[in-house]
Amino acid sequence: PANKASVSYDNKSWGLMQFVVATANDRIPGTTYIDLNNPEYSIKLAAMHFVWMMKQFPNEAPDSLLKKIVLSYNQGVGNTKNGKDYTGEYYPRFMRNLALVESRDS
Repeated sequence: PANKASVSYDNKSWGLMQFVVATANDRIPGTTYIDLNNPEYSIKLAAMHFVWMMKQFPNEAPDSLLKKIVLSYNQGVGNTKNGKDYTGEYYPRFMRNLALVESRDS
């Protein structure tokens, strides 16, 4: 890899948004770990993936949709649709960090 620092601890996820190559290829076929190390590419891919995930949970209330998207980003849409939560502290930590970001905006 061009930048080993951009790979996850398990050597499966890459770049700023920590996509696995297989998931990235679901959105943009032909994506490589080199592409994922490009922050602009990674963010564009994440935006496409978020739109796709939103469509997987039609008619959800905004709070419920946000939780399902955050969980799905971490554990996959299938697990989230099946009512699983393998993320542990992931969503509560996300919400605490979101509150910090929102408090800085005011």
